[in-house]
Amino acid sequence: MIQIYSTQGIFKGDVKLIGDDEPIPSGYTKIPPIQPNYALIFEDGQWIETATEEEIAHWFDDGEEVKTEPSQEQQLLAALTLRLARLEADNAK
Repeated sequence: MIQIYSTQGIFKGDVKLIGDDEPIPSGYTKIPPIQPNYALIFEDGQWIETATEEEIAHWFDDGEEVKTEPSQEQQLLAALTLRLARLEADNAK
């Protein structure tokens, strides 16, 4: 199983799992989005952040610093998602 990511408009976290041998559907890529991301688009084979520094600062105008590393919750979710994909791949054999 591999994760694929929607490339339709601004990335909103749309992730799907497909089999290793399945073709990647139109409108998806297997290239993971860059982190952190705020208003990503996929263009010419790469992810591009379209939010300006001013826009990002405005979203965090409560004085909270913009984090450049994923939170512990995000890291845990990513690890669990990977584990689930591996278990599903093992069970599909």
